[in-house]
Amino acid sequence: MRKSKIPTIIGIFILVFGLAAGVLLVRNQNFFRLGASAEFAPKDVRISNITDSSATISWITDRETSGFVKWGEAQDSLDKTELDELTAQSFTHTLTLRSLKPQTAYFFKINSGGEDFDNNGIPWQLNTGLEINLPSKTNLVSGVVLTASGEPAKNALVYATVGGGSLLSTITSQTGNWVIPISAVRSQDLSNLVVVDEKNSLIEISVNAGPGGVASAQIYPQSARPAPSIILGQVHDFKSLPANETSEIPKASIGLPEEATPSSGFSVEEQAATPSAQTVTLESVDNGEIITTTDPEF
Repeated sequence: MRKSKIPTIIGIFILVFGLAAGVLLVRNQNFFRLGASAEFAPKDVRISNITDSSATISWITDRETSGFVKWGEAQDSLDKTELDELTAQSFTHTLTLRSLKPQTAYFFKINSGGEDFDNNGIPWQLNTGLEINLPSKTNLVSGVVLTASGEPAKNALVYATVGGGSLLSTITSQTGNWVIPISAVRSQDLSNLVVVDEKNSLIEISVNAGPGGVASAQIYPQSARPAPSIILGQVHDFKSLPANETSEIPKASIGLPEEATPSSGFSVEEQAATPSAQTVTLESVDNGEIITTTDPEF
């Protein structure tokens, strides 16, 4: 009898030990997976530059990664995709949905680090504005974002509201420069254009460079061509600055990769991560897409 019990006791012990080890292994795998997901999870998701036919989506992550958006007109049918405009892995991310319908709801999820993320169990939602007549004259503001050590803050997300209007956004170039059109900024409900007063329409700017830090500034349009340098980690009050002597379209110096060669036309990609060996100056900027969004965060 004793001989038959010993193997049984040993077997039970092995079974219990194996079960415990399996539980610990699964828990550890889940822990590491959750840790990785948290690093790639999109944070500070903002919808900006909303028009009747386009909208910009931007976010940051705690770890450098690439991403894209799955979107569509129904929550359960996100059948379209739009890639991050920064092709290299980054802490900051931005993309623009185009060819949208006026006054239409759209839904989206963000794929970051190979995993889909939503807004607490449901897709994020944006609504386009109605069609309105746009001004013929382009009105731009510009500036540069620098780190605390004075280096250009490349690929930093720059957000702005003008006169209480909807949110505008852009991303800095490799040299830290940014340009935002304000001539077609819409009201918060997207139904009208905001009348921009050069002296009294306050521009509130916020910058998010991910782990590089954040910054904010206040300035009036007359003093923002260009605005003084915005330093990460600081809060700037430029409201008392005099008007710029010139009202020309601001110039943006954009760095080209070293291997770039002169040509009759060029396309500058802000996502290029190679250092600049030469620069070109844009003397004018075409009237491009309109920039607008709701619920700005500072």
